[in-house]
Amino acid sequence: MLGNGYGGFVALQMAIRHPNIATRLVLADCGAAFSEPGREAFRNMAAAAGVKGLSAITDVAMRRLFAPEFQQAHPDLMRDRREAFLKTDPDVFRAACEALAALNLRPQLGQLKVPVLVVVGEHDEATPPPMSHELAAGLPQARLKVIAGCAHVPQLQAPAEFLDAIGGFLRRS
Repeated sequence: MLGNGYGGFVALQMAIRHPNIATRLVLADCGAAFSEPGREAFRNMAAAAGVKGLSAITDVAMRRLFAPEFQQAHPDLMRDRREAFLKTDPDVFRAACEALAALNLRPQLGQLKVPVLVVVGEHDEATPPPMSHELAAGLPQARLKVIAGCAHVPQLQAPAEFLDAIGGFLRRS
């Protein structure tokens, strides 16, 4: 099972609740819980999206996902990502932000018995690398891979390195 960002939190929670759902887990750019400043950022985005709409927070959301240099070098991709973000149901976005602000899986990490690869972009602002370090340290069978030069979406920013990391992990017995 593989999850990135919000999907990583969902995959982690599913693997904890349903121990036989996967034999290996790849968690990219997520963690077990956010710091209080991280929780506050999600509460603020939820509130701003509720009052002003998603267009008011699009720039902030894109900056948290993609480093400025990457955004400048890939204008077509960024236009697509912005358009996709703006199509998100605002109520679903707010609910996701509120869920992330409240989530704390730290006490349950020891229950996960499958091998886990934790991947994080070196410059991830949305789920900073210390979250991935903490996650990997709290899991019984985890290893950590930091992808240099990437932010929150390494599969788009460094696809070859991302695929090499997960391919090597999945091929191990």
